[in-house]
Amino acid sequence: MTHDHHDPTRPGHHDPTRPGHGTTIRRAGIDDLDALVEMHHAFCELDQHPFDEQRALVAFSGLLTGDDRGVVWIVDRPAAYAVVTWGWSIEAGGLEAVLDEVFASEPGGGIGGQLIDHLVDDGRRRGLARIFRDPQRPCPTAVRASRLHRGRFDLDEPRVHRPLVINRRLAVVVCCLLAACADPNSDESDNATTTISDATVGDSDAAALDSTVRVRADGCGPRTRLGIGTIVEESLIVTAAHVVAGSERLQVVDREGLVTTADVVAFDPDQDLALLRAGMPVGAVAVVRPDEPSAGDHGIVAVTDDGGDALELVDATITRTVTVRTTDIYGDGVVLRDGFEIDASIEPGDSGAMVHFPGGVSGVVWARSLEATDRAWAVAVPPDLLDAPLPASPVDTGPCP
Repeated sequence: MTHDHHDPTRPGHHDPTRPGHGTTIRRAGIDDLDALVEMHHAFCELDQHPFDEQRALVAFSGLLTGDDRGVVWIVDRPAAYAVVTWGWSIEAGGLEAVLDEVFASEPGGGIGGQLIDHLVDDGRRRGLARIFRDPQRPCPTAVRASRLHRGRFDLDEPRVHRPLVINRRLAVVVCCLLAACADPNSDESDNATTTISDATVGDSDAAALDSTVRVRADGCGPRTRLGIGTIVEESLIVTAAHVVAGSERLQVVDREGLVTTADVVAFDPDQDLALLRAGMPVGAVAVVRPDEPSAGDHGIVAVTDDGGDALELVDATITRTVTVRTTDIYGDGVVLRDGFEIDASIEPGDSGAMVHFPGGVSGVVWARSLEATDRAWAVAVPPDLLDAPLPASPVDTGPCP
């Protein structure tokens, strides 16, 4: 697995003589899952409480593909991490956070303190009112410092102290946060992605747009969930399962603006795949690529424009084929997803899009990176999803994720 290294975002006022000067603190991504679980194991031994690998995999996975519930900061050398989870408080007047865990493999090197400084600066940027720790739970020796033992740190106070918190909550409730509901404010990337205007597309580009629909799902709260679907047979559309899970009403909108209702006729929460049947024919049928794509293959992805009311095309290149260990869409269990990683500009609302290659479409986008705005993951579409007999009635899509 490869790791991205971004410059720390906290103001650059380190003392060059301070231990750990120059340490890179970065946002943890799904590639860091194994390393985080290994460090969490060491944390549990140090903190003298049981280690549950399955629980750790599920919990960390839910924090690595979105930040609706929290954020994980990581240091590669020396190994260290901090987990911050969000809450809401009337007393605080809004958003607050809990420092759920903080661990440094080499005590006394100043890494724990640098992590704390970093997450506090990040909390201020996010508008947090305060960060808590559990005053009844001792801090691990590896990161122990006097400032870690305060029960609360108010971020609107003058910047004299640093906040702290370690595990106020008994458990972290997480779900896999996917591209359709990921936070749009990810770290900056220097890599540019070309957006192709609808007015200047060629024949292959037009075919990609014609075979793509926007998916609207209602029934999980007041907001309509948005996603992308690809027409693979007449009236049959492939999309991501988390886009339609728990929905009570579905609509698809083609390139020309034709709107029709749709039913879910296949639903796989483990692989995050769903098959929709439109109430009437829409768009044009895309050819499904018969072979698996490989690293270096170039294609395009039809995504929503900035206003969300139309489709546009972005370039996509496979950087590598992968098997990603993550959770099902509900965060209930660990699963493996075969597919590929792409260099493409994927934004919230683009989940479910397929990559259009010269030989046909392949892979369904299910998550994007929070470390780089031009990285996303697509899961392979198994042949049996398209070849199996389809039910006459809609299938159950489970609860809202």
